[in-house]
Amino acid sequence: MRSSSQYRRNRLSDPTVWRTHLLHSRRVIAPLLLAAIIAVSALFLHHRHWRHGAAGQHVLAALPAALLIVILPIPVLMLSTVRGFQRIDQEGRDSSSAAATLSLEINRALWLGTLGILATMVVAGLLQWRADRAGAGDDPESPRTWRDWILVACAMVLLPTALLAYIADEVPRTVIGAMDAMTGGAPARVPPSELSALSGKIAALLVTGFIGGMILAIAGVAAAVGAVFAASGVQQPRRPSRLAWVLLAIVLAGAAWNAVRLPIERRWMERVAASASQRHLDLPQSR
Repeated sequence: MRSSSQYRRNRLSDPTVWRTHLLHSRRVIAPLLLAAIIAVSALFLHHRHWRHGAAGQHVLAALPAALLIVILPIPVLMLSTVRGFQRIDQEGRDSSSAAATLSLEINRALWLGTLGILATMVVAGLLQWRADRAGAGDDPESPRTWRDWILVACAMVLLPTALLAYIADEVPRTVIGAMDAMTGGAPARVPPSELSALSGKIAALLVTGFIGGMILAIAGVAAAVGAVFAASGVQQPRRPSRLAWVLLAIVLAGAAWNAVRLPIERRWMERVAASASQRHLDLPQSR
């Protein structure tokens, strides 16, 4: 724990690392705020529609917009990380702390996005439960229409979002692992061919995350708009489908797990990065 906190202090005392941290943070704040505004707006609009006669479909209406809180920052992070690595390579000096900072900011952004999803879906679930109780004594449900299928289709954006988040989460783990291997921290001496494979894996993750993130961002915005539009036309009386509650349980469980896991993993990666940086500084002395 002490090495982790000492690493954070040393990391932020380096002007290059501090500048990298600020640039990365400013580039992430804008998409995070935009996604949060979209999520709150989707929830507010559907709640307003519900009060004016639409069926309570808060979970399905808010889910695609909530997922944007994780989706939108990822292509920005991937592009910023690529440019940061290029800048480090052009400077031609040791910037292992800056490389670690670029990677750890991805972990931090995923954690913030997870908290945003968790908060949004908890509110959506409570509003859904309230709407369900309010309509408990209504007449038999109206028949399902094409709008219900649009709601389900829009909710399926959850699957590629989970895959994109996994790809983004792999970047810091791979970068920190490569730093550890390059400085001799791995259990066995890593051959150059394996280090080259690690570099190729990092590049593939960054490119895939950027391209996939851009495509999914467009699809996610379309799904968020489509879900609110479709939910507004589903008229009462209508109970939420079982799928809505199943998806809510899956999203809340996954978000709660990541909200706990990501900070723990970040502290572990900071300790590994601290050890790798120290070994790198000791290399010239050992020679």
